[in-house]
Amino acid sequence: MVCEHLRALEEELITRGHKVDYRSPSSSGGTHERIYFDVVFDTEALQKRFAFASCVRVSSFLGKHDGAEHGFECVEHHDAILGRHPGMYEARPGSHESYIAYMKRQLEEKMYR
Repeated sequence: MVCEHLRALEEELITRGHKVDYRSPSSSGGTHERIYFDVVFDTEALQKRFAFASCVRVSSFLGKHDGAEHGFECVEHHDAILGRHPGMYEARPGSHESYIAYMKRQLEEKMYR
């Protein structure tokens, strides 16, 4: 389990049936755990709904070669709950409009609010 600052979000995701894609092992006996879910977090909506402590920050990384993630990190305990980056669902300029519509539907289906 992640720290108390992120625990309510983790519990809600699991209760609603979202499976953990990956859970990093905790090397320090209780902190520094990163949990990845197959969702795209609407971080603004979730910040309002959960009223996270001030130590919880939005963490976002869209790598060109080494992955992409978006979610929340507790800077006090170094735990994180992360999902897919919304940028993964953006169609490239010049894409066919049916592909653009498809990517928008995919993003909406993965969105967690």
